[in-house]
Amino acid sequence: MEGICPKCSAHYYGWALNNPLEQRCEICGSLLEISEGKVCLKAYQSPFNYPKYEMTSNEIRELIMAN
Repeated sequence: MEGICPKCSAHYYGWALNNPLEQRCEICGSLLEISEGKVCLKAYQSPFNYPKYEMTSNEIRELIMAN
């Protein structure tokens, strides 16, 4: 398996690329385009790569009051 960073063109190789936690570039942090041979297998967001969402106290208060 091969992973190529679309931003900085860094190359990564190995079966560890099956792990969603290993699908980000170590240099710039962007998602890798993963392929095996000439077939692109994965170029998607995994649940581990989503940005962290934090609620403000006002949003929490509105959520509680709505229920």
